[in-house]
Amino acid sequence: MTRNEMRNHTLLLENVRSNQSRRSIKDISFGLRPMDVLGLVGERSGKTNINKMIISERDLSSGRISVKGIDVQDKKENRYQAFKYIGYCPEKDCFEPKFSGRENLKVFCLIRGIRSEKVRDVSEELAENLNFKEHLDKKSEMYTVSDKRKLSTAIAVIGTPPLIILDEPTAGVEKAHRSDVLDVLKSVNDCGSSILLSSNNIEDFQSLCNRLALIKRGKLVAIGPVESYRNQSTRGLILMVKARPHALVQELGYLHLYI
Repeated sequence: MTRNEMRNHTLLLENVRSNQSRRSIKDISFGLRPMDVLGLVGERSGKTNINKMIISERDLSSGRISVKGIDVQDKKENRYQAFKYIGYCPEKDCFEPKFSGRENLKVFCLIRGIRSEKVRDVSEELAENLNFKEHLDKKSEMYTVSDKRKLSTAIAVIGTPPLIILDEPTAGVEKAHRSDVLDVLKSVNDCGSSILLSSNNIEDFQSLCNRLALIKRGKLVAIGPVESYRNQSTRGLILMVKARPHALVQELGYLHLYI
C-alpha cells in the first residue's frame, strides 16, 4: 500500500501479529477511514491487546500499524507524532487520582493544545454533557466507577482527535447515564473523529457503529456493516447455542447481532 493510500485511512492494521501474551493476535488486518466507527466484538478475544499495540504499549511480532499514514512502530519520533492524532480511553482508568476531575481535564486540555483561556469552558462543557459536572472539583479517586469512566471518556475526546480508541467506555456506567456517554461519542464522530470501540455492551454497538469486526481467539473471523450482521438470513437453519449460565443474558445478546 502506498503512503498516500495509507493517509486515506485514519487507522490501518496490516497482517498484525503479537505473541507476547496468552491472548496472542494472529494476522489481523482492518482499516478505519475518517468518521468510521468500528466495533470490536468478542469476549476475552484480544481486543485490549489490539488497542495496546496501536498506542505502542505492546510490541508487534510482525505486521504494521499506521495512524494517519504514520507507522507507530517505526521510530520513536514517528510514534509521538502519531499519538497527537489519538484519544484513548483505556480499560482501566488512567488519570491522576489525587487531582480533581477539573485538574485532570486541565492537564489533558493543555496537552491537546487547547488555549489556556478556553480550558475551563471545554472542561465544564464535557463534564456537563457527561453528567458529572457537580463532582468536577472532587478528587477523582473519590469518584464512583461510573464517574471515573465518564472522566476517562472526556479525556479521550478532548480536542476531537482524528482517532478515538475506547475500551469499555460504558462499563460500570449507570444505565440511565449510558446515553450521555454515547451522545458525546456520536457528537465527536459527527465532527470527524473515527472511533475504534471495544465493548461487551450490545447497546454501544447498536448506537454507534457502522461496522463490526468479530474477533475470536486473536483472529479476525468476520468484518462488515452492522446491518449485514443483523439482516443476514438463510433457509432451514438449525442453531444450537452453548452458553455459560452466569453469562447467558450477555452471550445471547451478542447472538442477536448476527441473526
